[in-house]
Amino acid sequence: ESALRARFLIGLARSDTKLLRKLVEEKPDNPWAWRAAAALELFELGATAMRLSWVDEPTILVADDSPFAAVDDVQKAEQEGVAFLVTTQRKDGSWIITTQVSMTTPSFVTATTAICGSSLIRFGKKEEVRRALDFVIGAETETKGVTAFNYAVWARGFSLRFLAECVAAAIGDKTKTLRAMQIHIDALEDEQAGLGGWSYVNLTEVGGAKDPSMGFVTAMVLLGLLDAKAAGAKVAPKTIERAVACLSSMKGPDGCFSYQGGAGRADAESSRRSP
Repeated sequence: ESALRARFLIGLARSDTKLLRKLVEEKPDNPWAWRAAAALELFELGATAMRLSWVDEPTILVADDSPFAAVDDVQKAEQEGVAFLVTTQRKDGSWIITTQVSMTTPSFVTATTAICGSSLIRFGKKEEVRRALDFVIGAETETKGVTAFNYAVWARGFSLRFLAECVAAAIGDKTKTLRAMQIHIDALEDEQAGLGGWSYVNLTEVGGAKDPSMGFVTAMVLLGLLDAKAAGAKVAPKTIERAVACLSSMKGPDGCFSYQGGAGRADAESSRRSP
């Protein structure tokens, strides 16, 4: 049993899909083979690692189902939302979403933390925001996707917005924050596609679009870049010009933006992402 456990852990640590698959094939009825099968599925979904340690209390609260209730008092709903975020912030300053309970995608955690931290600024939760800021500044993003998916763009775009808001609110060390922003800006400028946009996936090898620029991803990054520029970071004018041109090219005569590519494309997903 210990040998099977060791094989699973080695395969997981090395992201060795061949070793994990061999374990599944040789011991299909063993719990360690079941874990190996789960790990293989997560790798296919783009997860970078399974969570091996027992989850902490904030994570359990996030994972627990919450009953839906009608909102009859907006102020009370806000207060309850703030209380939930304060309660579910983890010791390292981060927040996660339910899909991250059993697997770890660093960029998702960073983006989620940036969004949650940003939302708490106007409620005066400086200590929670400062902890989130420290996490976001020190967070790493995937530099290479396990599959064709690479979610670092979400971490970079939302981090820029949050970091810029912290500068505006005089939270944290401005010099350190601007330095962190510049790292994301440089990476985004390097990753900007030919049409001027950004994406979280590149499927050209399997017959996908020649240019991966996506409207809703590009809009998110552009907002982050504009906020960063306003906060004092250096953003090349050409980068912004190309991004604006990319979005403009995706706008159709009815006001909707296509999911990817030129205007007028009847993308089924555009109705959900265009706003």
